[in-house]
Amino acid sequence: MGKRRSLLSDWERVLALSVDDSMTLQQRRQQVLAKINATHAGDRIWTPEIICVWIVTIDDAQVPVYRFRAGSSVAGERLITFGQNLIENLFQDLKPAHTQVVFNYKEKTTP
Repeated sequence: MGKRRSLLSDWERVLALSVDDSMTLQQRRQQVLAKINATHAGDRIWTPEIICVWIVTIDDAQVPVYRFRAGSSVAGERLITFGQNLIENLFQDLKPAHTQVVFNYKEKTTP
């Protein structure tokens, strides 16, 4: 039982939870699980290692849509994929590791 309590203390420390001496072991476990399962509003939506973001705008392009199809798709593929894989893969391969690439497709507008 001592090992379990020390693991619980580790989780509380990692999750930055305050522990009240009056809390039961079950309450402490519930607090840890609630923190793990919480939606973290206000958290960053990027990783700290990503320093720069490239925004690649592709003008006058229709965004290709690739749908999963029996006979031409295989298990494990996404049901739907958007984008031009060739150009996106090229940028992903050539970009520096500390950067992120975001693709912005602009459709042709008719006057």
